[in-house]
Amino acid sequence: MLAGVEVFRMENIIRTALGQFLFLEEEKGFATPIIKKDIWITRLTYLKRDIGIEIELDLRDFDILVLLVKVNNGKLIKGYYVSNEGEKIRIHIEEIVGTNIKNQVKIKTKNDFQKQLSYQANLLYENFHDIESKGKRIFMD
Repeated sequence: MLAGVEVFRMENIIRTALGQFLFLEEEKGFATPIIKKDIWITRLTYLKRDIGIEIELDLRDFDILVLLVKVNNGKLIKGYYVSNEGEKIRIHIEEIVGTNIKNQVKIKTKNDFQKQLSYQANLLYENFHDIESKGKRIFMD
């Protein structure tokens, strides 16, 4: 029974995240996100031809990561932070913006996910042009 409750809560968190980051599809030209679920972590990956945004929802560590992702012709490159060829392919948006998200909204309960999602979606929205252009330059190096 408890496992069913956990899944239900994760589904609510996913639904909330999809709503918070809807601007990526509606305003920024990203495709509908790819949703990949594991036991504790769900990733929402929004792709364009040359760049992606990944939202990682981690219930085990009570953490949310928003990453800018290097993309090759609209497809993810194999690897996580670094490709199989040793190329940097993911960077946290907080590194680009120069803020420490962990100091803004601390996640102590699963309900805090909503506040954190809202904070990070707003950070991405307000700084999107800067994040996208700096990220492309970072990935070119």
